[in-house]
Amino acid sequence: MYPPFSIAFFARYVEYGFTARLEDDLDRISDGKLDWKSLLRQFWNDFKTTVDSTQDLTRQNILETIDPLLEAHFFPKDDHGKPIRVCSNCDNGRLGLKVGRFGAFIGCSNYPDCRYTRPIGQEGDEQQEALADGDKLLGQDPETGLPVLVRKGPYGAYIQLGDAETKKPKRGAIPKKMDVVHLTLDQGLGLLHLPREIGVHPENGAMISAGIGRYGPFIKFGDAYVSIPDDDSVLTIGLNFAIDAIAKSGQKAGRSVGDHPDGGAIMLKSGRFGPYVEHDKIRATIPKALDPDTLSLEEAIELIAKKKAKGPQKAPRGKAAKPAKMTKTAKKAKQT
Repeated sequence: MYPPFSIAFFARYVEYGFTARLEDDLDRISDGKLDWKSLLRQFWNDFKTTVDSTQDLTRQNILETIDPLLEAHFFPKDDHGKPIRVCSNCDNGRLGLKVGRFGAFIGCSNYPDCRYTRPIGQEGDEQQEALADGDKLLGQDPETGLPVLVRKGPYGAYIQLGDAETKKPKRGAIPKKMDVVHLTLDQGLGLLHLPREIGVHPENGAMISAGIGRYGPFIKFGDAYVSIPDDDSVLTIGLNFAIDAIAKSGQKAGRSVGDHPDGGAIMLKSGRFGPYVEHDKIRATIPKALDPDTLSLEEAIELIAKKKAKGPQKAPRGKAAKPAKMTKTAKKAKQT
């Protein structure tokens, strides 16, 4: 099927009869009955005239022309087989093809009094109603009752919980390769609740989570991060895929020694100055007398306790400041 623009403004060149006639002319050239230069000249003159006639078309002209060609694909039909184009929101507006910041969509002719819109390919979905400034309503959060919106910022589309009257609305990034036009309410809520826990790594006991950061979607385990595709996989990635991605990255997050009495796991890690245990941001170096591979939970708890008892390390004292050099004028004054 040819694009609607070609059918509307270049119908002569996409119809079957044009191709058939051109083949006949080429046969006549082969038989020496037609001059090929004359054929090319005639084709070019006619084609240039057609192209020139489209140069002054406005976007509205184009939309009004191709809208009737596509109505059978965009609107459901009534009992008589005619497309239903009456706006369900205001009851007297006519639905038609429009173009906005998120691409093509179906909108009401009574805009801005009626702001009903829906993405192309969806019939009468009220959750796709567009609000002011091109925001798209996905629905309401069942927990808070607040609207879930898709908005467009300077760095791309993002998800927001709450409208203009909501103080400090919660926001979440939308991956660049995610389909914004057909984003669902469940997906929007999923993005708002990132990062999400995927599961525990079977080898080291570290919790694996997925989220979106400054550099895009990622998997986090311990202090290590692994990038994942910039699409909806951040919402769907499972434990097996996450473990495989971690293995391919070659990164290590350490292993859990056990749970601390105060809550939370004690992690055994390898650092710049050797192995250490960490709990609640307190790090304790493992002495050479102890084997990290056989370190017990009791020994790890004791190391953490000793480190905590010492308190925060004092910053090293700075070197004594050198005396400032005397200027020539000061030296002369001192000599006199």
